[in-house]
Amino acid sequence: MNNSSPQEVWSAVVSELHPEIGEDNVSLWLKPVEPQRIEGNLLHIRVPNKFFIDWIRDNYQRKIESCLKKLLGQDLSLSYAVAKDVQPLLPPSDPIPVALPQSEFTFSELNPRYTFNNFIVGTSNRFANATAEAICKNPGKQFNPFFLYGGVGLGKTHLMHAIGQGIRKKNSRARVLYITAEQFVNEYIDSIRYEKPDAFRSKYRNLDCLLIDDIQFLIAKGRSEEEFFHTYNALFDSHKQIIISSDRAPKEMSLEQRLVSRLEWGVVADIKPPDLETRIAILRKKAESEQILVPDDVILFVATAIKTNIRELEGALVRLQALAAVTGVHLTVDVAKETLKDTISADSHSPVRLETIQKLIAEKYSLDIRELKSKSRTSNVAFPRQVAMYLACHLTELSTTAIGQAFGGRDHSTVTHARDKIADLLEKDFLFVEQISKLTDQIKAVDNS
Repeated sequence: MNNSSPQEVWSAVVSELHPEIGEDNVSLWLKPVEPQRIEGNLLHIRVPNKFFIDWIRDNYQRKIESCLKKLLGQDLSLSYAVAKDVQPLLPPSDPIPVALPQSEFTFSELNPRYTFNNFIVGTSNRFANATAEAICKNPGKQFNPFFLYGGVGLGKTHLMHAIGQGIRKKNSRARVLYITAEQFVNEYIDSIRYEKPDAFRSKYRNLDCLLIDDIQFLIAKGRSEEEFFHTYNALFDSHKQIIISSDRAPKEMSLEQRLVSRLEWGVVADIKPPDLETRIAILRKKAESEQILVPDDVILFVATAIKTNIRELEGALVRLQALAAVTGVHLTVDVAKETLKDTISADSHSPVRLETIQKLIAEKYSLDIRELKSKSRTSNVAFPRQVAMYLACHLTELSTTAIGQAFGGRDHSTVTHARDKIADLLEKDFLFVEQISKLTDQIKAVDNS
């Protein structure tokens, strides 16, 4: 490989080490590294921050240099440089598209801002988005009905409007109606009150596409649920497209079994909370569309702090923009923390067991639990032990003295030092924030299972 590029050499090193150190460690510590050049007996690499230098030097440098000698037949050492900013770590944003024009035939109002072009696709919604786009090409045929479910603020309504506009784009005279289940119930009640049931049925059963949001609000609505059942059958039998959303899967709703069965006839897709990369992309897209100038480190901070609701994510950005516009303050991470402190509140949780923390930390860092409790001060043991102590301080109700005793009889000051050291790292390193966040979620999930 003597004539290979630095990138090819590094890729070979990563492949060589993958079986030994595992996918998690490769993804966290080696894949973010950017090989720059080979000069003399040095391989110059760029890493996201100084913490990477210490960790790679303490844990992987010997292994890496051994691989380099095996691959190139010569001794090479690593030369480190820290990236100047976080830009290389952020996914690129696509240009903001022009909203689709409304068709000349308007049967219902669809939000022109909700299009496929500005729907950010990630692992959490890729299947739902792909199905939605396929429906627009051939509505009422292959994927009918299409049932979307997921938590509040994850993009279900956006995707439904995008489908409606996609169908309208294909056929400008298509009769497309977007409505919430609550509106459907209210209209049905009015049709009975004013003795116009035929008009109600004519409106809904002659559609080309019905998009009905929050179907869970039909639960226990008696005659309204019955009417929807017959509307559904009429549209389905006529090969008209039906799109339905809910906050839960069909089988989890207390609707009539015959209706639940029909909701599952087609494609059922869930939308989960977006991962970090997707949240970053959402914020970048929002900042660009609203012409908000937000530093990359602020975007990364907001993306790591708000994880489960896209509306809250975008709302936080708008709030920061309003602050900057009114006061003229320069947006920084510290300003964002202060401004959003009521939004970014500490997660409420029930205490977890210290044993769970020790077990998962040991697994994460490829250690034995006994090593976490040992007297060893080597960095590959000391740092995971400090992470475990930090998590124990925040996730259990144990005192620092009790936590120290559980880690080999250490004293109160050792625990507080570990807690403060990890807290300081979290203030400086946003990638580390995401790592600790994932560990916290895993610990809670195991302890509550």
